[in-house]
Amino acid sequence: MTSAETAAPPDHVIRLLPADAPEATRTRVHVVDERAIAAYAAGIGDTRAEHFDLGRPGGIQAHPVFPVTFEWPLLDDGGPGTSMSLATRHRGLHARHDVRWFLPLVPGTEMRTVAGLHDVVVKKSLSLVTVRLDTYVPSGERAVSTLYTRAYPGVTVEGDLPTTPASPPTGPPAETRPHRVYDVPREGPTVYTECSRIWNPIHTDIRVARASGLPDIVVHGTETLARAVTAVLDDRDLDRWTVSRVTSRFTGMVTPDQTVTVHRSDPRPVDDGGVHLDVCSTRTDGTTVLAGSVDLRPR
Repeated sequence: MTSAETAAPPDHVIRLLPADAPEATRTRVHVVDERAIAAYAAGIGDTRAEHFDLGRPGGIQAHPVFPVTFEWPLLDDGGPGTSMSLATRHRGLHARHDVRWFLPLVPGTEMRTVAGLHDVVVKKSLSLVTVRLDTYVPSGERAVSTLYTRAYPGVTVEGDLPTTPASPPTGPPAETRPHRVYDVPREGPTVYTECSRIWNPIHTDIRVARASGLPDIVVHGTETLARAVTAVLDDRDLDRWTVSRVTSRFTGMVTPDQTVTVHRSDPRPVDDGGVHLDVCSTRTDGTTVLAGSVDLRPR
C-alpha cells in the first residue's frame, strides 16, 4: 500500500476565530484607478463609454460589480474570522452576492475597506459563510457595502457562530423574459481572472477543479452576475438611472462552451423613488444559474 493510499483525508473544517482575535476583522487601504476600472469592463465585454472614455466629463465610472476586485484580497484565504486548509478553501463556491452603492468611486481616491465575519449557517450537506465588506472614502462616508457568501459542500464548522439579525423577507420575483444571450468561450474564465485580479484555480486549472469535485473549470460567479447586470443596463430606457443595489443567488454552475441567456423583468417603482428589476440567467440546458435583482435610483 502506497503512502498516498494511507494518507489521511483533507481536514475539511472551518474554524471560527474568537470575536476579539486580531484576524476577526481586516482592513485594506487602496486607490481606485482608471486602469482597473477599464480592465474589469473589458473582462466582461462591457464596452459602454462610461467605463473607457477618459475624456468624458466627470471621468469614467466603475461597473456595479467592480468592488469585488478590491474586496478580493480580504477574501482570498477564506475571509476574516475564519481558519481553514487550502483544500477546504478550494471547495468554496460563490453562493450569494449583495452589493449596495452609496457614493460613486472616483478614480485616484484612496479608499479604506473593512471586512468582518457577518454570518455562518451550518446545514446537513454544506456550510455557508458570509463576510461583510464596507468601503469608505477619506471623509469617512461609506461608498459601498457588500455581503459575500460562500458555500462549502461537505465542510463542517467549529466555534461560536456569530449572531446576525434576520434579513427582512422579500416578495416573490416578477415574471422575467429573455433579454440577452451570450456564449462562454473556453478562455473566458482566464480573461476574467486577469482583468478582475481575482484568482482561484478552480476557474483556470482543470486539475484543481477536478480535485475539488467539479466536472470542469467554472466561470466566476461575479462574472456571471456582472454580465447579467450589463445586459440589464444595456437599455436606453434606463440611461437616466444609476445602480444602487445588486443582489444575486447562484443556483448552478456555468462552464466554458455553454450559452447563457439573461432574463429580466419590467422595471417597477419602489418607495425611494427608484425602480427595481428582477434578473435571472439560464445556461444551455435551461437550468437557472443565477437569480437576483437590480435596484436603480435617479442620476
